[in-house]
Parts: sequence; C-alpha cells; structure tokens
Amino acid sequence: MEGNSLLGSNSINALQLDGQGDIYIAGEVTSGSSFAGHTFQYTSKTAAAPFVMKLDHMGNLIWTKNATPNAVSVAYSLALSSSEVAITGYAGNLYWSGETDTMKGVFNQGYDAFLARFDKTTGDLITMARPKTNFGGASYGYAMAAGPSNTYYLGGNFDQQIYLGPDTLFKVGSQRSFFLTQYTCDVPKADFTFTANNATNTLFLNYTGSVADSVVWRLGDGTILKGDSITYSYAAKGNYRVCATAYFQCTEVTACDSLAAGSIGLEEAEAFAGMELYPNPTNGIIQLNHLPEGCAYGVYNLSGQLLTSGAFTTTQERLDLSVLPTGVYLLELKEPNGSSAFKKIMKH
Repeated sequence: MEGNSLLGSNSINALQLDGQGDIYIAGEVTSGSSFAGHTFQYTSKTAAAPFVMKLDHMGNLIWTKNATPNAVSVAYSLALSSSEVAITGYAGNLYWSGETDTMKGVFNQGYDAFLARFDKTTGDLITMARPKTNFGGASYGYAMAAGPSNTYYLGGNFDQQIYLGPDTLFKVGSQRSFFLTQYTCDVPKADFTFTANNATNTLFLNYTGSVADSVVWRLGDGTILKGDSITYSYAAKGNYRVCATAYFQCTEVTACDSLAAGSIGLEEAEAFAGMELYPNPTNGIIQLNHLPEGCAYGVYNLSGQLLTSGAFTTTQERLDLSVLPTGVYLLELKEPNGSSAFKKIMKH
C-alpha cells in the first residue's frame, strides 16, 4: 500500500495490531496527501499534522483522524488499551477537526508533547492532554505504552523545565534531558434521574453522576441545554433519546436513556406493542417478531454513539450483534411515520 504526497513530509512513525488483526498507524501527513483511499484535508497547506488511522487486516480504511496545526506537528508513538488508542508527539497550537479539544500555546512558547486518546471503535476523540513547560521551553513525546485502567506511560525529552503533576524537572547539561511520566484518568460515572409533568410533555432532568466541570444535555429533538438540572417541555408527546454529557478535566462521559414525554417511564409506540425480542441477554443474535412494515433500526452504546443502523424488510428479522463487545446497548426501532421504540439489549 502506497500513499501519495503532494507536498511536505509524510511518514508512518508507529504501527500496532490488535487481537482481531486490525492495524493502527500514526505519524505525520500534509494536507492533500492520500493514503488507503482517504485524502487528508485541513486548512494549513504547509504544516504537517499528526494523524491516527485504523485499517482492517486487508488494509481497508475503518476510520482516520488528523489534526489541524499552526506549525509542523508530529505523532511519534501509539499505544492500544482494551477500548482506546492513544498517540503522542509534539505540537504548538493544535485541534482535531470536528472535535472540541484544542491544544493552545502562545507566541514563542515552543512545542509541547501531547497525549491524545481515541475510541478504538469509532475514532472519536476522548480527550487531549500535555505536560506543561516554562515559557519559551519545549517538550517532545517520543514513546508511550498503555497500562491498566486508562493509564499511559509517556516518555520523551525537554529543554529548560517541564512540570509533571507536583514535580518540576530541570534540564541537566547543555542538551535536552529525557523524562518519563505516568498519565492516569480515572473514568468517572455519568448518570441522571428525571420526573415528568404528563399534561405539558415536560421532563425535569437532574444530573446525579460524578461531580463534573459542566453538563450538556441533548434532548432527542435537536435541542441542547447546559446545567446540572434542567426543565424542558417537548412540542409533542413521544419517545426521545436523552443524553447527558459530563465534562471533566481529563475526559468526558455520556449517559443516555429513552424517555417518554407525556408519560413517565419508557413508552412504546402502539405499532410496537406486540413486538417480540429474544433472547435478551444475548450472545449476539437477536430474533425480532411482529415488527411494523418498513421498520428502521439503530444500535447505540450507553455513551450515545451510533454503532450500526439499517432497515428491516419483513415483520420477522434477525439482528446480528456478535461483533460488539460485551455490554449494554440501546436498540432504537422506528416506523416510517417517525414513531419509535427503544429496547435495552444486554450482550454476553
């Protein structure tokens, strides 16, 4: 497999395989260059950007992410955990296209090492962190490894000073000194409770998870609100997939559930009242009987990410979830007229 470079430097600096034979690569790329059928695009036409990519065992692209830099920025190493892929390198100002996490510096500050974590299944950015340096100083990430429970070990070098938690390291001699640090992000819990006023299609939502910096609600009808506790009235009675995203210093966690405006609890559209779904829990194959004609479906994880979707053509169907890891999922079933039902699925 060969990449096409239009200008600047392109390289693969790190490569690993997971247990399924999928390939993860990271390195640097310039805008307009192509690899594995994908053309990288970002606003800077001269500065190389770090990228991370997942391919199947045949070399087919599954997903890819590249950052937008203001100066040459590179990924040098990657590490795999059970659910994440993380990369390290160096950058000045940097953000990941379509994501909110941004690495900001000031003029003449120099480069800093970074650690960016991504979901292995979807490629979504989880969070980005960097060790701090003094003004005018610089640090560079060159090697990393994954430990248990969202722990990573990051190594590289720096000039002048670097601040690692409560410790400050000082350069020894006239050249750069090396550093090794442990990064740990305990995964907090996101959760919420609710009550309702049926007469006005109003939900009263209260975030009850780990103490967060901020909470953002996505209410299933396109509305987004912020706050630990909110009140919202829907225009029409119905089922809505409500998600609360809690933002913390090193990560964000989302909890989702299907709620019914106009009726406390989970309410199903009339067309789904006689539907059968079994076995649940399942080891992968689910049988669905008495479906409405033209029914569409979507499978979400509890972070609200759509994992797979499609449409059924008959009233009796089999849904194969064997490729998904063990866990709890939310199955959305939707009629052509928009009426929907939600089912929680447990996968062994």
